[in-house]
This record gives sequence, C-alpha cells and structure tokens, in this order.
Amino acid sequence: MLFNAFSRFTDPFEKKVYKTFLRISSKTHPIDVKSNLRSLIQADLIRTNLILEWKFKGYKNLKKSYRKKLYENVERLKEEFESYQATELPSDQSLKQREYLDLIRRFLHPTRCLRYQQGVSFHKLLRDPSVEKLIGDCNQITTLYIYLYSLKFPVQDLQLKVPEGHVCLHFRGEDLETTTGVWTTHEKFKRITNIEEIIPINLLDIPDYAEKKFDLSSLTKLKAAELAYKLSGERKLVEHNLRVAYHNCSIDYLKQQNYSTALRYAKASENQKLIKKIIYDQAVYWVDKGSFSRARKNFKKIKSDKGLKYADQQELNYYLKKIDHCKTVTDYRAKRSELKTIKRLAQKLGRKKLIQFCDEVLGKI
Repeated sequence: MLFNAFSRFTDPFEKKVYKTFLRISSKTHPIDVKSNLRSLIQADLIRTNLILEWKFKGYKNLKKSYRKKLYENVERLKEEFESYQATELPSDQSLKQREYLDLIRRFLHPTRCLRYQQGVSFHKLLRDPSVEKLIGDCNQITTLYIYLYSLKFPVQDLQLKVPEGHVCLHFRGEDLETTTGVWTTHEKFKRITNIEEIIPINLLDIPDYAEKKFDLSSLTKLKAAELAYKLSGERKLVEHNLRVAYHNCSIDYLKQQNYSTALRYAKASENQKLIKKIIYDQAVYWVDKGSFSRARKNFKKIKSDKGLKYADQQELNYYLKKIDHCKTVTDYRAKRSELKTIKRLAQKLGRKKLIQFCDEVLGKI
C-alpha cells in the first residue's frame, strides 16, 4: 500500500509513533505510557528512536528521504546479521535468549563493525556494515542491541543497568557492556530499570553538536520533558527539566499576550515570581484596554499597591479626557457622572486641587 507522498512520514508506523508522543502529557498515567512505548519498542525501536531525534532533537538532516535511506541500511544490517547467524550456527539449532544476546554481542563487537563515540546522533549507527563502521554512544548502541533482540524475543526479557553517566543491558543477573562487547558485572550503579527507559535516556542524552538543528518550539521541548518525566528514574533531573519547560512555555505565551495560557504554565512551573509577573502584566494590559475593574482585581491578587495606584491614575486620566472639551456649566452638566468618578479617584490619589475643582463644578450644576 502506498503511503501519502505529501506526508511528513515515510509510513503509517512513523505517524503512529509521532501521535503517541504528542498524546503524552504530565497527566498521562505512567502505566499507559509504558505500555504504549513497550509496544512501539517491540514493533520497531529503530523507527521509534529516529522519530524521537527528528521531533525532539530537531536534526535537520533527518528529513523523510534520508530516513528512508536509513531504513534501507537497517534492512541490510538485518541481512548481514542473518548471514552472520547462519555461518555461526547449525541450521537446526534453536537459540535461547542468553545465546541470542551473545550472538548479537559477537556480531556487533568493536572488532567487527562497531565503533564507540560519545555524543553522536543515532543515525550514524544506521549504516551499511559491509561498507563502513557503525558509530554510536553507549545508549544508542544499547538501542541497536534491543532492536536486534526484538526481532526474535520480547523486549521485556531485557533490563537496563545505569551506572553513573552510562547505560548497559542487564539480563538475568549479568551485564552486557554494549560498547565493548563483553559480559561483565557493574558493582556500582544507580539503578536497574525496565527496558522502556531507553526512550528517556536517549531523550536526555546530550545532542550531537556537529548536527544542524531546527529551532524547537517550547511546546515541543515540553513534550520531550513530559515523556522523560513519565519514564525516567533520574527524578531530580526530569523534575527540574519539566519545570524549566513549563517556565519557557509560559514566557513564550506571555510574549504573545496570551495571559491565561502563560499563567497556566507558570503555575505548573511553580515559579512564584513568574506567576506574579504574569498577573501584573495582564493587569497593565487591561488598564491599557480600559478594563480598570479587572485590572484592580489582578493587582489585589498580588497585593500590588503600586499597581492599584497605577490603575487609579490611568482611570483618572481616562475620565479627565472625557471632560477636556467642557467649557460651560451646560457642558459639565452632561458629564455629572464622570465628575463624580473623577472626584472619587482624586480622593484615592490625594489630589486636593482636583477634588476642590470637582466640588465647585458639581455645586454649580
């Protein structure tokens, strides 16, 4: 079946991945998030991870045509792996999980087709292994291991072990160090976690500074922060990142004078200084629009005497303009209510001469 040629996606699965991420928010139940992502990882972790980099890291080169080429490389990689398996094993031998993992380890061993490099983009790992070395960071190489494992077994067989600043596979008490291709045991580590955390680990990984990038919107960055928040065990980091993402969204909406949305994100960020600023700026906006009662309500919320005085002064100026043309008693008689309002505001502001003027004019009309 042909996919829409004008779509941003190469196939329906890419579109499904994209929509799954868009639906995730900080309010989405973690069980639902993990279940959905486990399904995506099992179905095609390569496509899932590439859409992540395209959407949330903004690499310009990951356009549709290039992703298609990368998927072709992945097919060649699978063919190479199948060929390697055929040469390593008798045709009638059935591999168990540990044996299959070890086969992947030997296939992706640094002495064959893999090279570790820190801080590179995932697509540099998706090359034709018969032509050039596959280059990746620890979490990206681990991602490739998981993908090859998913071709035969359920990904939930695997876990991740997270030493400080590192990640490797963990399987039934053993650690598989994917960067060096050896079985080992990391005695010091932060946690052992479910396989779905490979998604936030990739999200939180430093970007490849050699790659040209799109300017990501604050909302896109918020989506990435929400996804990491739901899945990552790095609680302090993801909580901080989520508050920062909320803060940045709030600032962007504040610049657009969308105060209600800006305030919603500011409250989510728990930044009290920003919340007060938005309420104050919205009050000033209402003053400029002549909605003085709404402005005062906001100034009272943040207990801003300066703001209340500003609203009173601007309203006073507004009503003074309404009587500016008045010259005769008849003119002022038509503006009796305005004069009473001017007197009330003048009393609040301590404008004695103006109070006296209003009394004199009101006494004559």
